Amino acid sequence: MTNDANKAPGYVDLRSIVEDKDNRHRREAGRAQLYALEIPVSVIVGAVLGKLIDDHFPVAPWGITIGLLAGLGAAGRAIYRVILWQRSLANSDATAHDIGYDPVPGDDRDGYDYGKDSGGSHDRQA
Repeated sequence: MTNDANKAPGYVDLRSIVEDKDNRHRREAGRAQLYALEIPVSVIVGAVLGKLIDDHFPVAPWGITIGLLAGLGAAGRAIYRVILWQRSLANSDATAHDIGYDPVPGDDRDGYDYGKDSGGSHDRQA
């Protein structure tokens, strides 16, 4: 039997991820990996396309310059989508508290009772 007091802040029991019925954690991890690849790939693709334009047309520094700017713009757009996604995750966790959904069953360190003992009250416990 483990002692919950010895667990680090932000600790997530791996069993809760493996036993995740709706695959929420796996979808979030997959989406994070997609964004992690999209950001550098967009810059690389922009640079390669710009270099190809420079090689085929006599516009030497402008092709790669515009390609890099387009790649950086695409990367910035991806970063913006990551920010929106993280906000939606934070909002979904907030609404989980409102509806009584316990994201990690048995882990009461966050101070919410999830409506178990108080008939639906979601006030912070003292």
